[in-house]
Amino acid sequence: MLETQRIKSQTKRKSQTKRKSQRARQAVPLQRGRQVSGGTQDELRSAKGHRYSIRLPDYDYAAAGVIFVTICTHQRESIFGIISEETMVTNSVGNAVCSTWLDLPGRFPNLILDAFVIMPNHFHGVLVFPEPPTNQISSPTLGHVLRAFKSLSAVASNRLLDRTGTPLWQRNYYEHIVRNEAILGKARRYIGDNPKNWHRDADNPAIA
Repeated sequence: MLETQRIKSQTKRKSQTKRKSQRARQAVPLQRGRQVSGGTQDELRSAKGHRYSIRLPDYDYAAAGVIFVTICTHQRESIFGIISEETMVTNSVGNAVCSTWLDLPGRFPNLILDAFVIMPNHFHGVLVFPEPPTNQISSPTLGHVLRAFKSLSAVASNRLLDRTGTPLWQRNYYEHIVRNEAILGKARRYIGDNPKNWHRDADNPAIA
């Protein structure tokens, strides 16, 4: 009798713990595609999004794969807009790149976009690769995602520029694995401060 009660009690506690964990994950939505600065209200209507916390209970950043990436344009060409009063103002090409980035979760359902910013000649963004659902074999790799982003944004941008076959991006990209919330906070601040630090940015052709 006592053994039966103990088993029932353990089963009840496990069920309650599971429900609490599920509620916690549902209650704290991830930040999805927030561009921290740039463009007019109309140009960035879909990029501004909402500011959410990425904090999740017992979240294993290393296992999930949170990655800060930087991609530069071919030959550091300033083609996405200008910095005006410490704010990035994107042109039509910059807006096309922004739209391509925001559309990535539609192509890769497991992918989550965090903070990002488009600069005149480069791009910074944080990507989250959570553990895939059990009915899927695996999450997309960083290489798959960035190849799609670079290819699709290049096609859209070259169409706007009335040119074909001209590279939009450098072949390589820079990546940094975000292993904890402190590093994530630094990445977000770096992204947010990028436009106001343009005057001393190594990628700024005016000071190269």
